[in-house]
Amino acid sequence: MKKYYTILALSLLLLCQCSKKPLVGEKTARDILVYIIADNNLASNLDADINEMEAVWNESYDGRLFVFHNTGKNSILYRIKHDTDLKHINSEPLIQFNSDFDPCKKGSLTEVMQFVKASYPANQHALVISSHGSGWLPNLNYTSTYTLDQHSKLLRPTQAHSNDSSERTIGSTYKHVTEIEMYDLATMLESFEKLEFIMFDACLMASVEGLYQLRNSAKFIISSSAEILANGAPYDKMMPHMFAKNAPDVKAMANDFLLYYAGQSSEVLRSATISVVQTDRLETLANTIKQIIPQSSINSYTTAGVQQFGRYPYQDTFYDLEDFITKNYNHSPDINNLQAALDYAVVYSGATDYMFKGAGGFKINTHCGLTMYAPLQNTTARNRLNIYNTKYDWGKDSNLSTVFAY
Repeated sequence: MKKYYTILALSLLLLCQCSKKPLVGEKTARDILVYIIADNNLASNLDADINEMEAVWNESYDGRLFVFHNTGKNSILYRIKHDTDLKHINSEPLIQFNSDFDPCKKGSLTEVMQFVKASYPANQHALVISSHGSGWLPNLNYTSTYTLDQHSKLLRPTQAHSNDSSERTIGSTYKHVTEIEMYDLATMLESFEKLEFIMFDACLMASVEGLYQLRNSAKFIISSSAEILANGAPYDKMMPHMFAKNAPDVKAMANDFLLYYAGQSSEVLRSATISVVQTDRLETLANTIKQIIPQSSINSYTTAGVQQFGRYPYQDTFYDLEDFITKNYNHSPDINNLQAALDYAVVYSGATDYMFKGAGGFKINTHCGLTMYAPLQNTTARNRLNIYNTKYDWGKDSNLSTVFAY
C-alpha cells in the first residue's frame, strides 16, 4: 500500500539512499515504539495516553520514544517531545500514512518498525502495543470462518466492540474491523532482532499460547491475564523505568501498573492483573508441563472450579495455567516441579483481589501470570476454534494438544 510522507521524511529517505550515515541524529541507547490503534471506543483514552507521554518525556533520556497513532481518519508516526498541553498532540510528525492504511493488516507494523530502525539507530529496541486485545483468539473477522454455534458461550460481537469504554478488550478498528492475531505478530517480528520487551497495553494478552509463540521476539513480555481498564498503563510512572540505564526495568514497570490500580478510590476501579515473562525460560515451562501430564490423558481433564479471567463473551477461554494443571494433575509425581518452572519463567506477577467488584466482575483467588485455553467438553460448538488453536506451538511442546485430542 502506498504511503505519502511529509517533505521532511521524504527528504530523509532520499538522503538514506546515498549515505551510510544515520538518517537522523546519533545512535542512542534505546528506542521504543508505541503502536496505538485508536479507531475504536478507546480513542479519547489513547489520545490522553499520548498527551501523558509528552508531559512526562525527559530529554535527558538516552533514547527516543516514537508513537504510531491510528485514528481511522489518518495514521501518523510521531517522535515524542516534551509538551504540557494535555488537550493536543504537539510532538513531531515523521510520517503520515494514507487514509486507507490498515494498522492491523499483516505487515503494517513491520513497515513502521522498519522505518524507525532504519532512520533512527539505537542499541536496543522495544515495543508497546496499545488498543483492544483478546489474547490468542483469531481475528474478529473469524465470524465468517470460525463461527461458533448458538449454544457456545463464546459469541464475540460482529461489530468491533460495544460502546462500553470501561475496558481495553490486539487492535480492533471500526473502519477495517480487523485485529492483529498473535500468531501473525510473531511472524512479523521474525525479521527483527530480539526486542528488549513487548508490553501489551490491552486486555487478556497474557495467554501462554500467544506469549510462547513470541518467545523469540522479545526478551520480556509484559501483559495482563484479565481486562485492562480504559485508562491503560500509567505511563507517567512507568516512563523512567522504560528508559532505565543499561536495560529497561520491566519488573518496576509492572509494579507501577499494579500499584496504580490497587490505589484507586473506587472498588470497581481497583481491578488489575499484570505479569512479566522472561521468554527464554518458557520452553522450560513447556517441558515441565509435558513431564507432568500423563501420556494417556486424552480428554481427561476438568475446568470446574478453575480460576478464569475472561468475562462474557470470553468466559471458558482464559483459565489460570497453574490452577488448571494443579487441579487436574496434582497426583503426578512431577507436579512439584510446576511452581519452580513458573517462578523461573514468570519473573513478576501481581493482581488485585477482585476484577470489577460489584459490577459483574469476579474474585481473583489465584493468579500465576499466565492463562491457557481448554476446549469445552462434550460439545462440538468450538471445533473450528479448537482447530485454530493448533496453529500455536504451545500445545505441541507442552503436550496439552494430546490432552485436548487435537
